[in-house]
Amino acid sequence: MFKKFPVCAAAVFLAAAVWCAAASAQVNVGVYGVNQYALGTYASYALGTAGGGVAAEYALPLLFLKNFGIAARVQAAGVIPASGSGMSAGWDASAAAGAWVKFPFRHGLSLQPEADWGVWLDSLDGTLYADQLIQLSCAVRYAPEKPEEGRLTFELAPVYTFMPEQDTYAVNMAGIRAGVLCRLGHAKGEK
Repeated sequence: MFKKFPVCAAAVFLAAAVWCAAASAQVNVGVYGVNQYALGTYASYALGTAGGGVAAEYALPLLFLKNFGIAARVQAAGVIPASGSGMSAGWDASAAAGAWVKFPFRHGLSLQPEADWGVWLDSLDGTLYADQLIQLSCAVRYAPEKPEEGRLTFELAPVYTFMPEQDTYAVNMAGIRAGVLCRLGHAKGEK
């Protein structure tokens, strides 16, 4: 199954890119910084990661569920080794796609939980590792209420990343993501 994973992931990203290009008025793109701390067994090897990424979101035009969509994320980070672990500093990169739902509140605030699935590449001690990842986040977002001012959205989100391993342990990390997104196209009612 793992051998087919890169092909499946590429197909999901390609389908998301085509869909997003077809209706740019529903697309948000953004950049973010992310810092995650290692949990469990992984904490004996690494303190965590620090880096950044880019994201694209597409709001699906569903009549029965208005605030629902898909997202794609690509991020890279440096891996900070734990003291005494003997591991040298490395890097990681990930690409993931998933779904989100938005709960709007007053004054431009919203809550947006998201679940992503993808591939995680690690370069540790000169060896390249590939794992699948599951990433959960729940962003608190702020955007100005007026459509003509609402192109930018700021977010702050706790993030949990889980990577099931073939060994006896799994890689777990928890941290924070902060970023800004820009809406492409025009909102309804804009010229």
